[in-house]
Amino acid sequence: MIPLWIHGTKELPKALETLASRGIEGFLMVPDPTIFGTIPSIDFTILWGLRHRIPVMGLSKGYVKRGALCALEPDYYSMGRQLAELGIKILQHPDMMGTLIYPEELKLSINFTTLRRLGLTLPPEMMEGVESIF
Repeated sequence: MIPLWIHGTKELPKALETLASRGIEGFLMVPDPTIFGTIPSIDFTILWGLRHRIPVMGLSKGYVKRGALCALEPDYYSMGRQLAELGIKILQHPDMMGTLIYPEELKLSINFTTLRRLGLTLPPEMMEGVESIF
């Protein structure tokens, strides 16, 4: 992983070119409202990835619908259930306050048009867990 800090969307093109010159194999768009809080910056990054043949991934299927290769996001219904269960446990055992839990279920979304454009293939076993296909 190569972290690269930028302070605004004006720095995005140069930052992406810096990453491309370092030979990255993929790019994860994090939900940062400063950089990826607007559709133009999301679309710019996805198109940049296609031009450079670098898979761009996101953390919600909204990115995949716009053309990102894939996204892995929590199942929010499952997280709500987990939160309710944790709340009950905390009421019964107050010493559990501050307990950290992770999502039990994740959803994988894949954009097959982007997959083909990048010249990539998926092993058949990856298809078993795919929630959304675009």
